Amino acid sequence: MSNNNKKCVNKLSLLGDRILVKKTKVTQKVSGNIILPETAKNDKPYIGEVISAVKQYYPSRESTTLLDMPVKPGDKVLLPVFGGVPVSNELMNDEDKNNEYLLFSINDVFAIVEE
Repeated sequence: MSNNNKKCVNKLSLLGDRILVKKTKVTQKVSGNIILPETAKNDKPYIGEVISAVKQYYPSRESTTLLDMPVKPGDKVLLPVFGGVPVSNELMNDEDKNNEYLLFSINDVFAIVEE
């Protein structure tokens, strides 16, 4: 299985059904005089940018059929707040070390965000 890598990935080859996502911040919109506590704000799904993804994957360990990956680098995806495997900044190129990167299974992705 080969990867679609952006140049920020230095030493990482994805396996299985994994995608590498750059975590982005979502601004909290509140209407009227409603104030949400910090804990409520943090328990919302967030949007991340797909940095790298395998081209094809097996949907289960028992499967013999390869499926095309439904996301590609550059796609914005809706992700759960909890989950993902943090990727060490040492694996990223110097210009990308200030961002937060996580590995997810494609099964963890809630949706592709259309722009």
